[in-house]
Amino acid sequence: MAKCNLPKGILSISGKLGGMIFKTYTRPDGTTETRAYPNPYRQHGYQRTTPVTAKEKHQRAIFAQVSREVTRRLRSGDTRPRSIIWAEVKAALSNSTNL
Repeated sequence: MAKCNLPKGILSISGKLGGMIFKTYTRPDGTTETRAYPNPYRQHGYQRTTPVTAKEKHQRAIFAQVSREVTRRLRSGDTRPRSIIWAEVKAALSNSTNL
C-alpha cells in the first residue's frame, strides 16, 4: 500500500489504472486519504482453480444469446431502455426453451 498525494484540484480518485487500484477513504473528521494498491489479478495473473461447469457454460450461452438479440433490437431502432428489452428477450427465451 502507498499513500498518494493528489494534484491540487483533485479531491479523490477511486478505481483501476494499469496495474494499480486507487481508493480514497474519508475519515470521520472529514479529511480524505488516497491509497494505491497493486492489482493482485494483474500482477500475478488470475488462475481459476476449478474447471468451468456445464451449468456455467449453459448460463454463458444464454447470456450471449440474449445480449446478441438485445443489441440487434437496439441497432434496428428500438428506443426502449436496454433493461426493458433485456427482460423481454430473456422471458421469451425462457418460455421457448427449458432453461
